Amino acid sequence: MYKSIYDKNWIPIKLDENLRFSDLMQSAGMSDFTKGFRKKRNALGKRENLVAKLKKLKVNRKKDYITFIFKTKPTKLPAGKVNPNTNFSLSKARVYTMEIRILKFFSWLKSATDLSETGEFTYTDLKEILKVADIQVFCTCPSFHWMGMNYHMSMFDASIHPTDIPPNHWDKYHNEDQFLCKHLGGLTNQFKFYLNPMAGLINKYFK
Repeated sequence: MYKSIYDKNWIPIKLDENLRFSDLMQSAGMSDFTKGFRKKRNALGKRENLVAKLKKLKVNRKKDYITFIFKTKPTKLPAGKVNPNTNFSLSKARVYTMEIRILKFFSWLKSATDLSETGEFTYTDLKEILKVADIQVFCTCPSFHWMGMNYHMSMFDASIHPTDIPPNHWDKYHNEDQFLCKHLGGLTNQFKFYLNPMAGLINKYFK
């Protein structure tokens, strides 16, 4: 799936291809370095299906996307978070915000031929759209931005708040699968727990 997205002199290269949710599942988007911290977080009882909460759905019909907002707890407190609205500056945090955006959602919905006969948007419908739709993500934990996940996602146009700053220091710690922090990685690994409530938010919007 992944080839080098920069040359030896760290000149960023924007790729034509995008990312789908399936590209990032089953730890495919986490480096070995991040997986080690993910295991430590799991050992502390902070699997994302236990601590991450689906909070709301944001809809942009004009730009044809929907964004799911999740909140999750830092592994340890005190913790800091990045603010993409203030040049990724750090501030204190008791929770992190994770965002998952499905691009061209309403276009895919319109072209779908196997939506349930009841007229309700279902768990299965969401799974089918996630197989084909491009996505974008973001997490406010410092690792996602400063360790290079945001940079690598940006090269695939898969970051909600993109950056062109390469991870000169941290890249040597990560292998090529450097797309997700441990929080987003945990969320993608446990995503089946959220499909029903996500579909429920979509149905609530349509009603």
